[in-house]
Amino acid sequence: DIKKRFADESCVIVSPDTGASDQARSVAKYLSTDFLALQKTRKPEGGILFEANAQLLDPQKMYLLIDDMVDSGKTLQKAATFLAKRGAQDIHAYATDGVLSQGLGFLTEPHLKSVTLTNTLKAPLTEPQVRILNLPLGFLGHLKYRKKLRASV
Repeated sequence: DIKKRFADESCVIVSPDTGASDQARSVAKYLSTDFLALQKTRKPEGGILFEANAQLLDPQKMYLLIDDMVDSGKTLQKAATFLAKRGAQDIHAYATDGVLSQGLGFLTEPHLKSVTLTNTLKAPLTEPQVRILNLPLGFLGHLKYRKKLRASV
């Protein structure tokens, strides 16, 4: 989907945390494109702090956040803000599982242009910036098996 959808774009694959790092790195390798790993720290008083090796980002490139799961959406929301403050202008997100336990409030993040989830979980979605990538049933079983092994998808 990424290859077809963004074929003419110069993009950077971004991992918003260490949990998604292997998966995002695999996508970057497959696409033969740049990879950026963010380090996420949860503050004791609440909130999320991000760090990265790159201080300034190329505004001409597209940034694709690749995550394994979206629960509250705060990680994607804060990661998109972090990237935008460093110059990124075109930010999209992909995630395998859309738990969405707190709804879609995170989509109010103005820098996050779209979120693509797979059909691993059934979530009622009507927002135009959310896309569902339908994966074949056999592939979904393979994904769950790989997750159980904690292998990169």
